[in-house]
Formats: sequence, structure tokens, C-alpha cells
Amino acid sequence: MLYVNAGHNAPFLMRAGGGTERLHATGTVLGLLEGMQFESGSLALHDGDSVLLFTDGIPEAFNAREEEFGETRLLAALQRPPLPDPRAFVENLVTEVTRFCYPALPTDDMTLMLLMKKSAG
Repeated sequence: MLYVNAGHNAPFLMRAGGGTERLHATGTVLGLLEGMQFESGSLALHDGDSVLLFTDGIPEAFNAREEEFGETRLLAALQRPPLPDPRAFVENLVTEVTRFCYPALPTDDMTLMLLMKKSAG
């Protein structure tokens, strides 16, 4: 997989056999500077591996005590046994963040995309 990260939160790679790692950022915010160059990153995905792309509304969600959901809680959620259905995984993560915020509501968007490699067979 080739990727470019133009200033958004660096994605997480979740290996099917266990382990989670952060994909490094490859550039600054898209459109900030004219003529900006971006490098690409690459990695090999194996059957069952997943990549989570997300906006800052996930780790920067606050509860009523003004505590941030944060990267530590996000990483803990990603290290739980994986769900075989990407839709269920995303829905569970959004539910976890929303419960953390309750009774407050998240104040930013929570955009997520989970890419999962499956065998062709």
C-alpha cells in the first residue's frame, strides 16, 4: 500500500496477528504552502491487516470533566481483539467515544475509515 498523509492524524496499522503501529506523517497540511512537496510511505498489507484513518474529532473528544479521549484511549481500543466486520469496528469505536463524552456531546466531527485487507478467495 502506498499512502500520503497531508497533515491529518497519522493512521494506525493493525496487524491481523496482533500489534498496532503508527504510520508516519508524510507532509504538512494540504494547501498550506504553494508548491509543497509530499513524500509517500509504503507498507505491505497481509490478509486481515487493517489501517484506521481518522480525524482529530476522535482523540480530541472531551467529556464533561474536560478530559480528552486522547491517543492513549484510542490505542487501547485498537489493541482489543479485532472485529471481523469493519463496519462493526467503526460503530463500536464511535460508541466508545460518545459514551466517554456523555452527558456532553462531541463538539467536532468523528470521521473514520477502516481499510481491511482480505484474501481474494
